[in-house]
Amino acid sequence: RLPPGTAAVRSVSVEVLCVRLAPAVRQLNVSFQYTPVVVGSAAVAGFFPASVVRSVPTSVSCQLRNFPLVSSAALAKVVARVGCESRPLVRATAVTASSYSATTALFLVLINVTGPCPVSVYWDDFGEGAAGVFNLTVAPPPSPTVQSWSPRRATRRAALTATLLYLDPATRAADVAVTCDGLAANVTSFVFGGGSSCARASCSRFSLTFVV
Repeated sequence: RLPPGTAAVRSVSVEVLCVRLAPAVRQLNVSFQYTPVVVGSAAVAGFFPASVVRSVPTSVSCQLRNFPLVSSAALAKVVARVGCESRPLVRATAVTASSYSATTALFLVLINVTGPCPVSVYWDDFGEGAAGVFNLTVAPPPSPTVQSWSPRRATRRAALTATLLYLDPATRAADVAVTCDGLAANVTSFVFGGGSSCARASCSRFSLTFVV
């Protein structure tokens, strides 16, 4: 092993046996690899995203330095403590890259408070005292809003179309009620346009058509 704190990985050939069989000389060589020894706390080199939405399950990626090489069999030993949660411990769902220089792990977090939230990531065998720490920002869910509508002027029994943002993607036409000057309007179309990958309100978009 290399001395503590040495980051490089080196392969070294070593002559282990020299046998003289007259008149020829035969040598046997082997090689082995030096590996670094992790000393001290892990260091967070980066994380993404920097902000998550309250009460929305989100996958967070964290890159760590001064961290053990992680195999797929040892995935459960990569642990995160989410400091603002009552059930704070989560284990990595995946390690996308790992070497003696850096390890990138994914965690699925669900945070039910708003504001800054400290997250400590560590190797289970080393304990939380050797954790790398970063702070997530937890934002409240955006409020539903009307982005646009057309036409701007209409007569009675005319159809109007509005673009709505930040509704729950699971919202159905039967869940929507429209009133115009106190009178109920007839909803003729309610179409989700947020894309197949959109599963939360922050990316949702609906087109609503109704008759006034």
